[in-house]
Amino acid sequence: MINTLVQSPEAVAWDNTLRAHTAEHFISTHRITPTLLAKEINPSERENMSYIRQHTTIPVPQPRYPHLSSWLVMDLVKGRMLLDCWDAQSAFMKFRIACTMRVYISQLQQLRGSIPGTVAGGIVSGVLFEHEDRGPFQDFTRFRQYYEMVSESGWASSVRARRSIGSVQPLAHPSVMGVRWPLVFTHGDLNLGNIMLSEEGVLWIVDWETSGFFPPWLETVGLRYYHSAPKSWQRFRWFMAGWYPDYEQLWDFFMDDVHRYTPSQWSKKTNATS
Repeated sequence: MINTLVQSPEAVAWDNTLRAHTAEHFISTHRITPTLLAKEINPSERENMSYIRQHTTIPVPQPRYPHLSSWLVMDLVKGRMLLDCWDAQSAFMKFRIACTMRVYISQLQQLRGSIPGTVAGGIVSGVLFEHEDRGPFQDFTRFRQYYEMVSESGWASSVRARRSIGSVQPLAHPSVMGVRWPLVFTHGDLNLGNIMLSEEGVLWIVDWETSGFFPPWLETVGLRYYHSAPKSWQRFRWFMAGWYPDYEQLWDFFMDDVHRYTPSQWSKKTNATS
């Protein structure tokens, strides 16, 4: 039934409009009726959405038809992405949106977990992990070992690169290696396309596919990832999600070398040292 709806003329027209707007060839979310969206299911997204709807007051689309195994169907939010309308907002409205985001992120960070990653299965993925599934990790310690191993490798690569060009300026070793932090619920991809301003002026958060339990500073890092966002949005980043400059630097080292450590390589390395 859903396969037929996503190929209807109305759905195809909506896809084409969205594709032209975002300049992306692949469209994962389809409008199948005037009030419903459908996307090919990721087992974690429905669980994440239901969890957030149950434990916070953050406006999240209502998942429908949980018996479907191949599609996630949810209510359509009637409004505009902030990607479309942020620049048109007044200075007061921009500050109001930032304050609302600060409250939403604070609510998320009140939720604590013991296993890193998604609510269902503990998989670590998303834009900050090069869109490749990693895990499941047994616990916080295993995740921190992975994160610190890759970051150490990235730092060492940066040191070698500086030496190769004759730089004598030292590159300080990250001071936060080995520091413990809690695992809090994190969206991880709060770009302006995943925040909707409804016709009633309510701020909705969408695309919870790769959200889950991560260190609290990862939300700040995720906001920082989108360098093309307007400066007026970027200025609110620390206000909304917190100030973690040392961890941002450490994550830069992580991103430098994460491509070298696929899940299978990490598994072999940790099994060899266990």
